[in-house]
Amino acid sequence: GNSTTSNGGSGSTSRSTGEFKSAILSKIQSKLDTPIETQGLTTSLSLKLDTRGNVKSAKASGPNAVVNQAVEQAARAASPLPIDLDNPESFTNLTINVTIN
Repeated sequence: GNSTTSNGGSGSTSRSTGEFKSAILSKIQSKLDTPIETQGLTTSLSLKLDTRGNVKSAKASGPNAVVNQAVEQAARAASPLPIDLDNPESFTNLTINVTIN
């Protein structure tokens, strides 16, 4: 009777941090409201989150002030973000690159 499914609680995370970061990025981008001429620009977004994914602070540091402000607003609007609630400590200080598309 060998079982072929291996989803016993072995402690291995079923989803990687990268997958959560992609989901976080998608949610932030869905809230973005930027002028058309900023399309293609990228900014680095530093997030401080609590253990439920709520945005405590958002600081964007890119070359374009309009983009930075828009990304920070989008991050707050997207709160709470879809983090790994089984491993929230990995997400308390998060830096992601956001590209305007």
